[in-house]
Amino acid sequence: MAFLFFYLDEKTEQEKHLIKQLGSERLARFVKIAADLELPVNLHVVEDDIHYALPILKDYQIKGALFHWYEGSDENLALLHQQAHFISVSPWIFVDPHYFEFAKKIPLDMLLVESDSPCKYNGVQGEPNMINSVIDVLAKHHQLSWDVMATLINENTKRFLKI
Repeated sequence: MAFLFFYLDEKTEQEKHLIKQLGSERLARFVKIAADLELPVNLHVVEDDIHYALPILKDYQIKGALFHWYEGSDENLALLHQQAHFISVSPWIFVDPHYFEFAKKIPLDMLLVESDSPCKYNGVQGEPNMINSVIDVLAKHHQLSWDVMATLINENTKRFLKI
């Protein structure tokens, strides 16, 4: 599920609000289905737009949603952590230093990784095995071995998928 709020720069504030409101209504329908079927919820929510998503997750008692490739403020990161959600980190950390700095702040108990394949990173086609490099860099940052970081992420993935 994704909030399709990209490319709203050319819109007026009123148009943006209407688009986001309609997107929220659509998201609520999908989250209800996920809740009814006890399925994991994976969201692509841009920065402060989490304030549209979080009340919907709360209404349907969704804990542990995955915020795919999320990057936002320290306050929003703390809010997501407090509500026991997950954030996935992609190979974009090798392209965007700001994103990498954010990724370093993600608490380990909410950290997941992804390739976002077939996304391209500076013209390089994304591949699933790229997560190994992401794990390696995050492990070094946290002064953990690759195996310990991979195990931690594996356990987080199991919690996200409820397996």
